Amino acid sequence: MICSAFHASPPFSSINPAKSRIRVLYRPFDDTYLPVLGGQYTAIECVGKPKYVINEKEYEECAFCPVSCPFRNIFKDPDTGLPLTCDMCANDVVIKEPMCVQWCQSGALVYEEKEIKEIEERETSLEELRQC
Repeated sequence: MICSAFHASPPFSSINPAKSRIRVLYRPFDDTYLPVLGGQYTAIECVGKPKYVINEKEYEECAFCPVSCPFRNIFKDPDTGLPLTCDMCANDVVIKEPMCVQWCQSGALVYEEKEIKEIEERETSLEELRQC
């Protein structure tokens, strides 16, 4: 909710969770929450869309992808249809952490700066999990 409020025009004038640049998905098979941020827009659709069934609900793999694309509406502004991209709350106001991290009451969201090598290692680990 804070994300949509921060990005409202003027800031904090409205709250619309559909305009948030972050979604938190629950993965019951390992009891974890997965934050997914709106990423860069791409006009290209993914070719492979494996499906997963979690608690009798079907999900496509792209539900866990941060890319904003024409195929899905998860990160599109409901009023304009334009892609919503997480900008880490970069704005005229200088803040040290994104608003979602600052306002997360459970402490589930953490902002950390990582080296590129650490990110590549994590992506490799995720790819290995997908192949299992």
